[in-house]
Amino acid sequence: MSLSAYGFRCVLDMDASIVICHSDKESATPTWKHSFGYHPLFCFLDNTREALSGMLREG
Repeated sequence: MSLSAYGFRCVLDMDASIVICHSDKESATPTWKHSFGYHPLFCFLDNTREALSGMLREG
């Protein structure tokens, strides 16, 4: 039996943004806007705003 049969709904909120940082590394990969940074992706449980997961990705 699914959780929705008990009246519980789970809404996941996915959020991503760019965090600009400076890099002098030789093999650093630029973003598509030719800057350097990270593009973290986070997942929150919408009704409690609890952070469920996060992943750092190259810009």
